[in-house]
Amino acid sequence: MADYQKSVEALGSLGLGTEDASKKARPTHWLAPIRLAILRGLAVILPPLITVLIVIWIFQLVAVYIFEPMRATTRDVIIWLIKDIREEEDFWPGRGQMPPNPADRLHPVREGVIYQRLPDGDYVPKSIYDRLLALGVPRKELTSAEAVYQIYVDRVYLQPWKTALTFTCLLLLVLYFLGKLMAAEVGRLLWNQFEAAMVRLPLVRTIYSAAKQVSDFLLSKPRITASRVVAVEWPRKGSWALGFVTSEGMRDVQDAAGEPILTVLVATSPMPMTGFTVQVRKSETIDLGISLEEAVQFILSCGVVVPPTQVIPRPTAVGELSSSSVPDAPQTVP
Repeated sequence: MADYQKSVEALGSLGLGTEDASKKARPTHWLAPIRLAILRGLAVILPPLITVLIVIWIFQLVAVYIFEPMRATTRDVIIWLIKDIREEEDFWPGRGQMPPNPADRLHPVREGVIYQRLPDGDYVPKSIYDRLLALGVPRKELTSAEAVYQIYVDRVYLQPWKTALTFTCLLLLVLYFLGKLMAAEVGRLLWNQFEAAMVRLPLVRTIYSAAKQVSDFLLSKPRITASRVVAVEWPRKGSWALGFVTSEGMRDVQDAAGEPILTVLVATSPMPMTGFTVQVRKSETIDLGISLEEAVQFILSCGVVVPPTQVIPRPTAVGELSSSSVPDAPQTVP
């Protein structure tokens, strides 16, 4: 205890630690532990929650803009193939078997098929109508032949789990053959002509170029091979930027500088594969002990995700002396 008091007095004589010690002695608000626990809980749950939300958003985009049009087109094709819609004139004598009793016109027969009359006056096969009733479809929804066949195809042929599995397999198959086609000479030629047409359009070329950069970065193999990550003063002295060393410098530049030169890709956020290619003196770069993946994460997050080995520890207050620096420091029990 005496040694601890002497240490505090020594710091006080230097004008240090007095204010921090007084701040430390102040009682904390009773909500502080609750607030800290909530913030820690948010820090734990936010990353997986954001990931799940982004994945759900991507699936919704695929469902709305790819699967739904495919489903609607498939429905129209199936209806066109199987539909059997009759009008009342089709059952007049001479063209079929028209029941003499008007009450029997509800279920006329033609070519051995029993039909069901609908509120709009059209006729559909009674087997289809009865099956929809057996599936629990209300009669009020079966008002027209088009409605009957749309509901019938959706309930019988285009069940959600069947369509999701089928369309996913078809989409993967189309992407596979499209990729094989692009690998061939004819495919590359057609694709180059398509891109040339896109870049000629005033508004579309800006959107297309940005989308292409994002897709190339996410899906394509990187074309620039970087050996290590360095920090360079860019774009002015005192301002440091991350860069990827891509190669040694040019001979003429190295001869003019009189020392080794490095070619560095100064990456820009949030697209690490875009930026400025500069040649700088090797002595003016700082080798960073981080991997390429950590550097990419740092740039993508605009500096929010710092590599663990590069995190600067928070400075501790001078008055906050640990038990190792001050012997026999008393422990305050809250």
